Order: sequence, then C-alpha cells, then structure tokens
Amino acid sequence: MKLEHRCFSGKTFRPLPEILINEDLQMFAIATPWGPRFQAKKILEILVQNYESFCVDREKTSIYQNLSSLSEEENALRALLLFCNEWIFNEQNRGKEYNFGYELICGNFKNGKLTFVQAGHPSIYLDRSDLPLQSLGHVLDFSALFSQSDQRLPPLPSTLIGIYSDSHFPVFSFPVIPEDRLIFISRDFIQGSVLNIPRSNRNLDHLSSVLTEENEEIPFWLGILSF
Repeated sequence: MKLEHRCFSGKTFRPLPEILINEDLQMFAIATPWGPRFQAKKILEILVQNYESFCVDREKTSIYQNLSSLSEEENALRALLLFCNEWIFNEQNRGKEYNFGYELICGNFKNGKLTFVQAGHPSIYLDRSDLPLQSLGHVLDFSALFSQSDQRLPPLPSTLIGIYSDSHFPVFSFPVIPEDRLIFISRDFIQGSVLNIPRSNRNLDHLSSVLTEENEEIPFWLGILSF
C-alpha cells in the first residue's frame, strides 16, 4: 500500500493527520488530533501494538460483543477501535478539565477485500476505473451545519473518539478490483464537481486545484491510497 498526500492551509485552522501504513500487517490508519498533535503518534502506536491480538489471533476481540450484522473481520476492526477509544478516554482524558479527541480511520486489506472503520474525517471515496468517484464515507463538519452561504465558520469536528467511555462508528468492507484506489478528503465542504472529475485527472495536483479554485480560503487535506 502507498498513501500520497497533500495539504492546503487556507485562512482557518484544520489539524493535519498523522498517517500509518504498515505493509507487513497490510493495514493503514489516519489519525487527526483535535488537541496536542504529538499525541496522535501514540494512538497509531496503540493500534499497531494491539492489531495482532484483535485482528489476527483475535485474543481480545471477545471482550467486546460481536454484532451479528458484521463479518468476523469487521467485528475485529470494530473491537480494535473500541479498545483505542477506551484507552484514549482512560489515559488521556479521564479526570482532566479539558478533553480532546481524534478523528480516526483504520483499515486493512486482506484476501482482496478492504475493511475499514471510520470516526470522522477524512471523507472516503472509491476511485474505480470508468466510474465517477463513489462516496464510501462522507463526513460533514459540525461547523458546516451552522454555516450560511455568505459566512463559513472555521472547521469543527462532528465525530471524535476518546471523549466518552464508549463510541459508535460505521464499519464497511468491499472487494477490491485491480487499479482501485481510495481518495481521502478532509474539508468542510466538498463540491459535487469533484465526484465527476475524470479518472485521468484524479491526482493530487488536479484535485488540489479544483478544491482550491472553489474557495481558496478553506483548508483541506487530501490523500490517495493505492493497493
């Protein structure tokens, strides 16, 4: 797996994510900290340290109730993120006057199938040949719900893990075909024209240009994951 990425600062603040690509485990994670940035690296370490016992040997998966609507792999990744949420809450936030959390995506690629869990940004799009971009997990900023056409408020997360002792987030999986990619976008508004960009132009340069031209004051982070 390979993740290329780029950011644009704009005129307001959006935190940059920390990125994990582990080829041996065939897993990836994107952690966006809404608090001290250095803490995000620790969250990625927690994910890697516990990945094997949750998703390979599955020694710890049983401490969380499996959902019958999810596959074994989906339940395993869900349990890993629930564990991560509890760790953040207990180790970084419990008893503190000010709590902070993370937007977090974690996924793996096994036997031709991608499975991921998503809590907040970035939004995820499937980049498949001969198709428009397909939304797999679109995220709306909390601030976007209160913004008006003539006034856009600074970015604020709508979903975070680590703030409470429990958490809820979607889990998704699908078969990957050759040349499939994922495109990640962290931005409070994503115009519809982005979805119809031809496959030949779905690269960091062109996508960044389109996002910037729509409104050069809005910060964003953009990533493209190849398998």
